[in-house]
Amino acid sequence: PGSRVPAHRRPLGRGAGDANEVFYDELPVEDADVVGEVGRGFYHLIDGLNPERITGAATANGIGRYALDKAAGHVKDRVVWNGPIGAHQGVAHPLAKAKIHLELARLATWHAAAVYDAGEDAGEAANMAKYEGQLTAGSRAPRWRLEFENECASSNARTRTSPELRSSE
Repeated sequence: PGSRVPAHRRPLGRGAGDANEVFYDELPVEDADVVGEVGRGFYHLIDGLNPERITGAATANGIGRYALDKAAGHVKDRVVWNGPIGAHQGVAHPLAKAKIHLELARLATWHAAAVYDAGEDAGEAANMAKYEGQLTAGSRAPRWRLEFENECASSNARTRTSPELRSSE
C-alpha cells in the first residue's frame, strides 16, 4: 500500500505546467484527515476545478479582446477609397460579430464567477464560460481573421484594377 508516480509525461498545449499521474493504492487515511465525503472524491475534485475553468475563460476573453483591439486599430488606420477600410461593411461586419461573441463569452465568465462566489454549484456555468471563451479566442478568431484578410485583399485588388477607383484615391 502507498503511492506511486509513473514515468514522467511531457505536458501538452502551452507546456506551462508539469503533468504527472499519482496513484494511491489502498493507502490508509485517518477519519480526521478525510476531506469531503468518503466515496465522493471524484466529485470533490471536479468541483475544485471550477475556479480553474473560470480563470481559463477569463484568460481566453483577454486574448480575444487583445486580438479584436488590434484588428479594430488596423481598420481605423488603414485608408482605402479616401476613408478607413473599417467603414466598409465587408470588414466591419466580421469585427462586429467578433465583438458580439467576445461579449457573450465575457458575460458567461462573469456569471460563472458570480455563481462560484455565491457558493453554489458552478460546474455548468464554469464549463460553458470556458468553452465559449476558448472557442471565441481560439477557433473563431482565425475564421474572423481570414474573412477580414480576404476582404482587405479583394479591396486592394479592386483598387488596383479599377480605373475609376484608382482615380478616386
